[in-house]
Amino acid sequence: MGSDNWYDGSWKYRRRISFNNQYNGSVSHFPVLIKLEHNVNFDYRKAQDNGNDIRFTDSDGTTLLPHDIEKWDQLGTSFIWAKVPTIDASSNSDYIYIYYGNPTAEDARNPGQVFDNKFVGVWHLNEAPKNGQKYSDATNNHNDATWTNALKDVDTHSQRVEAMVAGGVDQTLNPDGALLYVNDSNFPSGNSQRTISGWMYALPNRGVVEIIEYGGGGGSGSSMILKQDQAQGCVCTAFNGHSWGDTNMRTGWAYLAVVIPNGSTTTNQAQVYVNGSRIVESTIAGSTRTLNTVLGGTNQSGLLGYGTATDEIRISNVARDPSWIKAEYATVTDELQSYGDEEQFDGELNSSIFDVGKGTSFGYLNYTADEPTDTNIKIKARTGNSRYLTDALEFVICNPLTNKADISTNNCVHDGDRYLQYQILLQTTNRLKTPIFENISITDYLPQTTKPVVKGVSTVNQAPTGAWPSPAPRPSPARNASHSDAGRPSLNPSGIG
Repeated sequence: MGSDNWYDGSWKYRRRISFNNQYNGSVSHFPVLIKLEHNVNFDYRKAQDNGNDIRFTDSDGTTLLPHDIEKWDQLGTSFIWAKVPTIDASSNSDYIYIYYGNPTAEDARNPGQVFDNKFVGVWHLNEAPKNGQKYSDATNNHNDATWTNALKDVDTHSQRVEAMVAGGVDQTLNPDGALLYVNDSNFPSGNSQRTISGWMYALPNRGVVEIIEYGGGGGSGSSMILKQDQAQGCVCTAFNGHSWGDTNMRTGWAYLAVVIPNGSTTTNQAQVYVNGSRIVESTIAGSTRTLNTVLGGTNQSGLLGYGTATDEIRISNVARDPSWIKAEYATVTDELQSYGDEEQFDGELNSSIFDVGKGTSFGYLNYTADEPTDTNIKIKARTGNSRYLTDALEFVICNPLTNKADISTNNCVHDGDRYLQYQILLQTTNRLKTPIFENISITDYLPQTTKPVVKGVSTVNQAPTGAWPSPAPRPSPARNASHSDAGRPSLNPSGIG
């Protein structure tokens, strides 16, 4: 286990997610994109089927961070956004933790906290395009977009290009009228600070394709547009009919952003970014909205809905600095974050399966252990009538037993069953302390003549599991017979110290 505290012993696994920000400035309250890939950096068998047990903490291992699951896919890649308090400038030592492996945890996703009040709107664009479809705004502003005027519905799985982040909309399949309208009554206007960004799939020989028009339209000269312009040879931003941006035409996904930093004068210095790098800064007049904002196209005469594949469009009411823009590009392209080895919280020891005879009424549990502060020991038991307990409940759903209590009342123990097995779980939230399990007995049936001493709490990658060898089956065991476990099994203590 790592040196940091553990959030909660009910979560069995965690991974460290580190940030490589060596060549960038600091960012705060930043949404990082976490990608969990099946059989690459995540074992979905260890998490709930719907991801409800996913949690994130800061580097201390205990301070919870807001997160939102954009897409959960047990057979592919899941996309999750987690809000990180600070990633330091010129650093590769900052990190957070992702926790999982709690079968009873409830859903804790909170998109409104991930995308805070500095965001006016965040559109992941996961929904299937069709007339009247709502595209949800992930912020608490609920500035949902509506797909209108489409000539046909779109099968997003078979016809569009693969999106950058889980979803995306391909407007090229409806080039003559499909628009995503947003009611922008609460958007920044005039000379107010703002940042507009999004991902666009650049296409060759397509003339003008646009991913967002912010206000204006219809030739009014007051709009601000993120676009690709074949004639001008740019992936760029346009104001009042003039375009600035990257003159290196490309094919494929590109990240565009424009920042209006000055909120006090009639003239602003628009900063245009392509793929995280500032391309140009140019003086422009403040934008005034005259029409609803359009995502994935434009409302200008002659260019109605002429768009391309778009994804992850965002509008902020602040001027994001260059470090933020660069980090937004880096987190989507996997240049910012990396994933460490899996860590396991508790040590786990399963006993042999004991044949206690037919018609047994189970008695009282007694065990001795040393449990320092910040440590815990849980004992579970299960019974059945199959020699290998194939008919017994899994330990994961068994309730812990209470010392010096009758185990017959437990949900996994049934009087009359023939076979019995128990499990010891060693847990700690302090890497400097470990519980020590000494002995266990169940009245008249499992007195221990050799006391197992179990030390250690967790390891990286794989939790060691000790198990006493199964005793030879006894066709008709005598009542009060003693069972002795061979050896002194102990958990690998490599995770301590």
